[in-house]
This record gives sequence, structure tokens and C-alpha cells, in this order.
Amino acid sequence: MRITEISEQKNKKNRCNIAIDGNFYCGIESSLIIDLDLFSGKQIDEECLNKICDAETYQKCLNNAFIIISIRMNSENEIRQKLSRKYTVETINKVVERLAELSYIDDELFAREWVSSHKKSRGKRCLRQELFQKRINKDIIEMALSDYTVEEEQASAKRLVEKKKLLNQTNDDNHQKMYSLLSRKGFDYAIIKAIIDQ
Repeated sequence: MRITEISEQKNKKNRCNIAIDGNFYCGIESSLIIDLDLFSGKQIDEECLNKICDAETYQKCLNNAFIIISIRMNSENEIRQKLSRKYTVETINKVVERLAELSYIDDELFAREWVSSHKKSRGKRCLRQELFQKRINKDIIEMALSDYTVEEEQASAKRLVEKKKLLNQTNDDNHQKMYSLLSRKGFDYAIIKAIIDQ
């Protein structure tokens, strides 16, 4: 087998078409032409064809991962789940390894950012559950939650009941509403009791 033509794709930048023995074989990223030392007239075998396909699949998966992380920060597990719709575990493992090398995957940073951006409306119990569902390591979860003080948690709980106009009403029905709201939002009993006692 021989590469008979490498040509730029007209409608897509940085992509080329490869023809083998006069027939179109595949389209690949232009950078892979250099990486794989491909040129017109080169003799290739099945192993080389597999390398071309693997490299193209890896590059597509990596590009997809860059799109995912450009929208918002994701945990490693979230990225794996999103990529698993199109790619094999082997390809995803390589991409995740590369993203970690580039510091685009960092579950510790993700957990701290998650707590920081959601603690105004949630208690520790809720945040812990959310991070657990994202398959963040338990130790990382507890480290991230350690920055969320009891005072901050009480202030968050108070803001929630103020927003719902439940504060400064003393009837039992109102206390039950406060308890239900704060419990749903993941605040512990001690925090809820402190707010109701106020």
C-alpha cells in the first residue's frame, strides 16, 4: 500500500485528506501528518494504518475534552462520562492523562471551587453528597469542606430563610417550613436548630 495523495480539506482548517492507492482513506488533523511522518509516495502497512486511525481518534477525543473544559471546570469523572459516549476507555485514559499533565484536570481544585461557588445556598451535607456523586475522593471532599466554617454555614442558612421570608415568624407551621427548607438544602440539625432558636 502507498499514500498517493495528501490534500488540505477545503471546508475545514487544519485538516487533510489522505488517499491510499488512489482511493480516499480518511481525514486527519494536519499536525498528525508531521507527527506520523506521512507523505505522498510513502509505503505503508496495516500497522501504520492503525497508528493513523488511533492518532486521529485520540486527537478528536482530546479536542472534545478541550471543548468540555472550556464551558466549565469538570471533575475527572465528569470528563470521562462525557467522553464515554463516543470513545473507548483506552483512548479516554490517554486523554485524561494528557489533561492532567496540562493541569486541566484537578479534582482538589474542582472540589474547592464547587464548595466556594455553591455554599451560599447549600449546607455541608448537600455539598458532600454532590461531590460524592461526581466521584470525588472522600479525603478531597473533606479537605474542600474544611474551608466552609460553621459561621459561614449559619449565615447561608439564615440567608435562605430570609429569602423565603420565613424569619421572624414564630408559629410552629413556620418552624416546620424552615426545618424542611434547610434540611432539603443539606444543613445539619444543629445549624437548623440555631436558626429556628434565633
